[in-house]
Amino acid sequence: MNPSEFHSIRTFANTPCGRIAYIEQGAGPATLFLHGLPLCGYQWRNVIKDLAPRRRCIALDEMGLGYTEVAAGQDISFAAQAQMIAAFLDAAKIDSVEVVGNDTGAGISQMFAATYTAKVRTLTLTNCEYTISGRTRC
Repeated sequence: MNPSEFHSIRTFANTPCGRIAYIEQGAGPATLFLHGLPLCGYQWRNVIKDLAPRRRCIALDEMGLGYTEVAAGQDISFAAQAQMIAAFLDAAKIDSVEVVGNDTGAGISQMFAATYTAKVRTLTLTNCEYTISGRTRC
């Protein structure tokens, strides 16, 4: 999928955190892809192409990146990003997702999974640090 094709299917979800840009393709169990810094949902285009025949693939642009629109002064910490994801899923009427996070998106994924456990079916982390008992690992 080239940039213009990706852009043509972008849509927005209104949440208390802002107007969240995302793309969605496929059908089946929902899989949410979270990108790294300083990227956007476009990072996942090839993965989505491969998985869309079996999964409802959603790639959003995190707050402060891509086409997502947030209000001036909006907190964009990992905790706030996790709140935004929960609000996004509520707006999209999605009860639970498989979460795939890369780089800083993986850090946000961990915060989301720890805070909203009932909304996470599986968690896949790539190219990231993780924390166990307060100690960061690589």
